[in-house]
Amino acid sequence: MNEYLTQDKKTELEKELRDRKLTLRPQILEKVLAAFDLGDLPENAEYESSRDEQKKNEVRIQYIEKILRHAQIIERTGSHKVELGATVMVKNLIDNLEKTFLIVGSTESDINQNKISIDSPLGKVLFGKTVGQVVTISTPRGDVDYEILSVV
Repeated sequence: MNEYLTQDKKTELEKELRDRKLTLRPQILEKVLAAFDLGDLPENAEYESSRDEQKKNEVRIQYIEKILRHAQIIERTGSHKVELGATVMVKNLIDNLEKTFLIVGSTESDINQNKISIDSPLGKVLFGKTVGQVVTISTPRGDVDYEILSVV
């Protein structure tokens, strides 16, 4: 199970992991211990809240470690085809709007930053295509055609 990441995303996750282990984990532990000292654990909302925070942090740490353990860094091959790590400009042939997307792995996808997963419907139809080709994606409102304007 490979996790495809850009080098930037890998660096970001490594930083988050360090912060969670070295800063957040000790801070949460202090909260847990302080709440524990208040006693009456079954009725202690602060203790329960800090334990929940601790559990969430540990789950996130395990998740990041798993991603990094299986990470494969995306490196462009220099081909003119749409591939992982490629920046693709497309034109919607219905409304003539142009959009630019970075093709990434599913862990890194973020439509608000124009990063689409290779596993997304648009990522799947774009993959392996070249400039000038037209691809069709089925949407709930019907099929939409996109022309590939550039691949970098």
